[in-house]
Amino acid sequence: MQTEFTDQIGQEVIKPEHITPKLRRSCYGLILRKDGKILVVKDRWKPNIWSLPGGGVEDKESIEEGLRREIQEETGVSIQSTSKILHQQQQNFYARDIDTFFDSRISIHLIEDFIEKGEKTDNQEIKEARWVKASELHEGNVHKNHYPAIRVLQEESRKG
Repeated sequence: MQTEFTDQIGQEVIKPEHITPKLRRSCYGLILRKDGKILVVKDRWKPNIWSLPGGGVEDKESIEEGLRREIQEETGVSIQSTSKILHQQQQNFYARDIDTFFDSRISIHLIEDFIEKGEKTDNQEIKEARWVKASELHEGNVHKNHYPAIRVLQEESRKG
């Protein structure tokens, strides 16, 4: 049986049957400022889509360590603590740049306790970082794996 995977730009890739995907833990932060704005990034693969900062957790890292490292590298923001997981999912992911298939376990964490050190970054992956209102984000301009967490935040803000 063939299994479909999605690459960095959203194209479907068929995994050859003889290849076993590597397990990959990925974590992302929904960083929420006191004024209600969220920190989002645009990467080199999908320059027209906003994503939450984060990425793959290294083998010897905890989820929280990986989350702190990825967000620091991508945005310069220093996480002090995380509060709750907003969304979790599994994704079959193909990384074209390293020709590797992954069984990716994704978690998105709410972050309200952080130190803002600046949005600019030297990271080669990230092209732009910006604080935006949650109301500016929708299914058409946000990474499909990240939108469910943003939708949770939008629904909570409507309730009260």
